[in-house]
Amino acid sequence: MTRSFTHYSARLGWVLLASLWCYQSALADSARVLPQGRSGFFTSYYDYFNIDQRYNDDGDREDLSEDFNTSLDSSVFPLLKNLEDSPLGGFLPGGMASFGDTDIDMDLDIKIFEFEYYYGFTDKLTVGIKIPYWWVDSNVDATVNSGPDSSATVGFNTLWGTANDPYGSPAIPLSLPGSRPATDEDIQDILGPGLTINDTPAVPGYGYSRFESWDNEGLSDIELSARYQYAKSNHLRHAFTGGLRLPTGRIDDPDNLVDIPYGGGVYWLLLRSNHDIFGYGNWGLNATFKYDIALDEDSRTVRVSDDVDQPITDTKARVDVDVGDLFEFDTTATYSFTQQIAGFVRYRYKWKWENDVDGPGDLPIGTLEEETRRMEQQYQVGVAYSTVSKYLEGSAKVPYRVALSYRDRFDGKNAYDSQYIKGEFQLFF
Repeated sequence: MTRSFTHYSARLGWVLLASLWCYQSALADSARVLPQGRSGFFTSYYDYFNIDQRYNDDGDREDLSEDFNTSLDSSVFPLLKNLEDSPLGGFLPGGMASFGDTDIDMDLDIKIFEFEYYYGFTDKLTVGIKIPYWWVDSNVDATVNSGPDSSATVGFNTLWGTANDPYGSPAIPLSLPGSRPATDEDIQDILGPGLTINDTPAVPGYGYSRFESWDNEGLSDIELSARYQYAKSNHLRHAFTGGLRLPTGRIDDPDNLVDIPYGGGVYWLLLRSNHDIFGYGNWGLNATFKYDIALDEDSRTVRVSDDVDQPITDTKARVDVDVGDLFEFDTTATYSFTQQIAGFVRYRYKWKWENDVDGPGDLPIGTLEEETRRMEQQYQVGVAYSTVSKYLEGSAKVPYRVALSYRDRFDGKNAYDSQYIKGEFQLFF
């Protein structure tokens, strides 16, 4: 009697599981829950195409290197303003001091692996954890053009630090004897530890890491979640998901101009309202509304610039960042060609409110709030294959689901213009 009950209970669990996946959509973005006592082990791999553009604050595409391709004049290096205002400024064409023009190309290579585990506590309640791991390469090709075809009017005084120096300035107009054009290494030194000429300190450094290619890898922010399915009928499912995102990922390094953060730096409360429509032929539809709330302020040291589009500055401050909330609408339509094969189309709209930053009142803290409001729209198309129905028939040994999809962020503000290929594998037991 006991063995018979156990047998039918197990079969019922798998029947429930089959009903969960008949429309082949992902558990994380639906109103589905796992049957009591059942587990799901999921992995996802995101392979981004090389990212070389972003959407700016106006929603227009621009190169990632947009803010770094500029004339190295007094708006970048204020020390040149002193030269413009000195008697040596009379030797400058138009009175404008510049070391030349930067020629910088940048692109990002990002790969992400996610591990997820879910467990059905009851037939209504499922809990889970998601652990993301990132690999990031920031590829940089940077040179300085200080030749005749550039904006260069100023070079470095080769007599600096010697008894024969007639100028008393490390930077002098190129038209004067003893001047040489700026090189890549000169600018790297100014950005970093400082420039010396003839073993004599010439220009103080900004304290940045070397402006060159950078790579890193590590955990991103881990998520814990619990979903309760509060209603289900022949054609509708409704659930509420609550969760917590932990600040386990890497935040921005203020001393590196090209690094990429892959963590938020704060705890987040995750709220989800999940709704499914199913049972109408081969079609299924999900709509999920998401709202993320930052639970604490992020206290960190940052660089503070007078202009949000001018990232190079030697001013540092300790600030408190109240990160703006996040809203997302996520909907997926699925069509099952057979019991095993399905196709899906997904649309996502995301909006992030502007950060609120508090810091020293004598600094232009407002520039740290600019361009922190974010919007994006994306679509995703894919195909999925599941063996759950075959497992129940006894013709497959393992119940699993695999999916392959393409995602394009086709519109946005203050977001990368990015695409990726995503592979998924989901195992049930």
